[in-house]
Amino acid sequence: MKLDKKQKEILLEIIDNLLNEILGDATTEIIYNYLEEKCKIKKQEIPYKMEEFKAELNKIFGDASMMIEEKIKKALPKKR
Repeated sequence: MKLDKKQKEILLEIIDNLLNEILGDATTEIIYNYLEEKCKIKKQEIPYKMEEFKAELNKIFGDASMMIEEKIKKALPKKR
């Protein structure tokens, strides 16, 4: 899926809102710190590195990461 800059901003907002909703603020910040420190993926880079982001979510949450991905996909049309 090819997204323009505005769509990537919306995608990041959706990801951030959903992670906070599902995991809470503190856990979401821990994940962002992990991604930045261990994986070299800054929060703002997530929409540009979605495959890496999904792979890391899978490492952290296993099959449960699919639920997060589905929620992101479902939220996308609502924000367009």
